[in-house]
Amino acid sequence: MSDESLIRLLFENSETALALVSPERVLLANAAAGDLLGLHEGDCAPGWGLFGAGEQRRGDRVVAYRMNAATWEGQAVRVLVGWDVTAVRAMAHEEHNKRTHRQRERQIAALGQLSSGLAHELNNALQVVQGGSELMAQEQPEQARPVLEATRRMANIVRHLMAFSGATVGEEDRVDVSGRLRSIDLHDFFGPDVDVATDIEERLRVRAIEGEVERIVRELLTNSMEAVGDVGYVSVVASSVLLKGDHAAMLGVASGEFVRIVVDDDGIGMSPSDVKRAAEPFFSTRGEDRAGLGLAAVQGIVARVGGAMQIESPGQGATVTVWLPAASAEPAATEERATLRGARVLLADDEPSVRELLTLMLQSQGAFVIACRDGLEALDASEREVFDALITDIKMPRMDGPTLAAELRRRRPTLPVLFITGFADSAVPPTVSDALVLNKPFDSEKLKDALARLLGRTATHSQSGSSRSKSSSSGS
Repeated sequence: MSDESLIRLLFENSETALALVSPERVLLANAAAGDLLGLHEGDCAPGWGLFGAGEQRRGDRVVAYRMNAATWEGQAVRVLVGWDVTAVRAMAHEEHNKRTHRQRERQIAALGQLSSGLAHELNNALQVVQGGSELMAQEQPEQARPVLEATRRMANIVRHLMAFSGATVGEEDRVDVSGRLRSIDLHDFFGPDVDVATDIEERLRVRAIEGEVERIVRELLTNSMEAVGDVGYVSVVASSVLLKGDHAAMLGVASGEFVRIVVDDDGIGMSPSDVKRAAEPFFSTRGEDRAGLGLAAVQGIVARVGGAMQIESPGQGATVTVWLPAASAEPAATEERATLRGARVLLADDEPSVRELLTLMLQSQGAFVIACRDGLEALDASEREVFDALITDIKMPRMDGPTLAAELRRRRPTLPVLFITGFADSAVPPTVSDALVLNKPFDSEKLKDALARLLGRTATHSQSGSSRSKSSSSGS
């Protein structure tokens, strides 16, 4: 086989563009060279081939090439090698996006681990402040009011931080969106020269965790405040909408009724790249010192409830729209509540200050409290004391709450059990599936309501059992 035949064979079997170019014409070229660079045997030598390396755009593709000097049949030639870099760059871009996504996931995971570790101590401390402030409010309501409000807001901040770890951070309830939006004082956000318009429909309700609706709106208003500055226009609109078909699919939500909240401003706006990154954790257009969760917190809440968020900025100004699944306007059926007066409660919590405050809160409702520092002490007390319900922290040294509850339930299958916790996860332990869970910090009304529901269930069961016994007796 001649040298030329061998080279032709190598050229034709290569998927890389290969060509042999003299100063005047293309001597050899394979099919890939024709496809990628438009070079064919016998063509005039390309002008761009004078350069050692470069790129050629061919339609929607970019082809890189390199020239190497050689000698062919006694004359100086150039060997051209070309390859499609479009696919390579697309793969590199995809890999970059994957790395960025993994980095965001690591940031969120680290935040979740940090907040989960801090949650117990923070929520125990907030529980003491909450309970102490309520007791103070009985004598000095005006002095206690700002402390109670600050405690509630701090609890919501801790709760939303924990939500980034994927934990369940509270019990959903029907939230009156109309009332919550009207309760927000817009003067806290905007100066006298900012024109603020609101249009809020009546009876808007969603299912959400305490504080989530306020967090969404406060974050959106804070963004508008910083975009508008001292002079401008901001509008807040809330309405009921029906999403279905292509519109619902485009937003990535199931068809149905939604509450739509729109915050619009005529501020400095965002660039297209900033719009894409606006919901990233710790991203800010205002410098690293202003970076935080911001819209990432909103996105986290919206995703958890099955809603959607859309950010638009046509140049000047920005519009953020949030869709939250609507809740039924009909109130849920209420369980029978029992009075706490005279109820004997076995309380187990390893935090002395929390134990003391909960004791005072229960005693103020007329209950008698048997307070214990952990599960073993409570188990021992159960041998000597008669009690109507158990309230226990979930995580405690020596014996935790679920173990304590399971042991007491073994002796009394219908024992009312209320778990309290400062950690993120609010799921009912499987050992006592019909128990209730309260996340710290909670106020005396929530404590009273949860315990009264449990005692009401027991009373109902007792009455049902008594009725069945009498019926059986009569039948015999």
